[in-house]
Amino acid sequence: MKRKIVILIVLIMVLVCGSSFANQRMAIINFDRNPVMRSVITSKFNGQTTIVNSNTISVSYKLEGRNIDKNRVVVEIQQYKNGRWMTVSTNSYTKYASYSYENKNYSVSSNYTYRAKLTGKVYKDGKLIETSYVYTNEVDC
Repeated sequence: MKRKIVILIVLIMVLVCGSSFANQRMAIINFDRNPVMRSVITSKFNGQTTIVNSNTISVSYKLEGRNIDKNRVVVEIQQYKNGRWMTVSTNSYTKYASYSYENKNYSVSSNYTYRAKLTGKVYKDGKLIETSYVYTNEVDC
């Protein structure tokens, strides 16, 4: 009888802990899919990838900061190949302002899935204050 009670308690703990972990994982997935970052410095940072044609994708992003004088966004175009994401091109954009918006086209090979990894860096008085990462949605070319 004791053994059955112990097994029942362990089973309940596994179910409770497992569902808690699943909820945390879902929050991470939702953050990646709908990236919005809120902190003392950066009030909003997000991006989107769209298809222009079979060999071109468009990546747009917006970064809004508070109390900063410079921002830099690094755009890494990533291709899904052989079961993993590989960076195929990298571009960096710097603005001396608290707001940045870009919409750029990138040439890609057809028959692959693409996304962009965006790295946002904000500066105050020449010092790096915060770095954040966002992945855009995936598109098939």
